[in-house]
Amino acid sequence: KNPARETSRARYNQATIGATIASLESALAQLGFNAQYCASIRARVTGGSNDVHAQYLYRTALQRTLSAKRKSFGVTPSHSTAR
Repeated sequence: KNPARETSRARYNQATIGATIASLESALAQLGFNAQYCASIRARVTGGSNDVHAQYLYRTALQRTLSAKRKSFGVTPSHSTAR
């Protein structure tokens, strides 16, 4: 039985999004932005929610922010963390 109606794809995506978010937060930290900066992005984008959809919104916001900050600093990524 699957009372939560959760598919294996949903479970896989939920597991991998955490790693992607950690990678993006790490890339921002390397540019000098601390955890409080990321926390403020998360709060603004998710509105305090922590479900899978909110995590996707947060990941997308981090990708946009990282891209913009790299442009403003003139940094070329050695590998792409954004998809």
